[in-house]
Amino acid sequence: MKKYLNNCIITILLIIIILMLINNQTVIKTVIFSFDIWIKNVFPSLFPMFVITKILINYDFISILSKILNPLMKLFKTNKNCSFILAASMISGFPSSAVYANELLDQKIINNKDASKVLTYSHFSNPMFIMGTIPQLLNCNCGLIILTVHYLTNFIIALIFRNYQYSNTNIEEICVNKVKKQNFTTSLKEAITSSIDTLLLILGTITITLILTNIITTILPIDEVYLASILEMTQGLKYLSLTNIDINLKITLATMIISFGGLSIFLQIKGVLAKHLINFKPFILARILHSIISGIIVYNILLLF
Repeated sequence: MKKYLNNCIITILLIIIILMLINNQTVIKTVIFSFDIWIKNVFPSLFPMFVITKILINYDFISILSKILNPLMKLFKTNKNCSFILAASMISGFPSSAVYANELLDQKIINNKDASKVLTYSHFSNPMFIMGTIPQLLNCNCGLIILTVHYLTNFIIALIFRNYQYSNTNIEEICVNKVKKQNFTTSLKEAITSSIDTLLLILGTITITLILTNIITTILPIDEVYLASILEMTQGLKYLSLTNIDINLKITLATMIISFGGLSIFLQIKGVLAKHLINFKPFILARILHSIISGIIVYNILLLF
């Protein structure tokens, strides 16, 4: 069985290589486009946040935040130290929730079950992207509506999954090893290094996903909007902006695409957490629910105006 699977993977990869050679200009343009997304949107918004939050973890900011947000974590029936992942992800956007979860897992501040649960409702797109880029793409003043619904739906997801992996175990029993503080210079150096490594992983995932999207749409009669939206959010939104459909439907679909995130985001999250045994089935289910619920809410809000 394993040999059969390996042969299938080799065959698929060889086909992809041939298609890349045939469509070499498309591949080159796609790589340049992915770098453009990374340089203009991903790196500027995520790099500072990754560095600062890693240093905050070193200085035990988690314990401070967990005390402040403990009532909310109790409502969601989640380890109180997951409040750091929730709060930081709201500011920086995905896949930062995986980056922060990975850091807390490495420090043994949370466990795999905690990470699996908090990932379901800490799936936030970057607020600057929603407020700045989306209105320009769709040519409408819809940023605040999409952002509000996007955040609200995450909290609805948290309530839906509140009884998933619920444990009364005190965090102090789980977290035997405390965070060992480093001096500021060492902490800054490690924060920069690990942040760049993570961002390069994100760049690679975006690039490969975009290449596959463009190759598939070139050889198969598949709608670019739907395929791109499933595989890579940014390109899906780009294709959506070019369609000639009702503006309310455009805003609704854009909200659903952002809430789902796409296969590219999922691969980034899985790549960041590769060394930990995380159950991603709840995360996938949460993204489907997130997309559906946010779409329904936005569409009904738009009907009121």
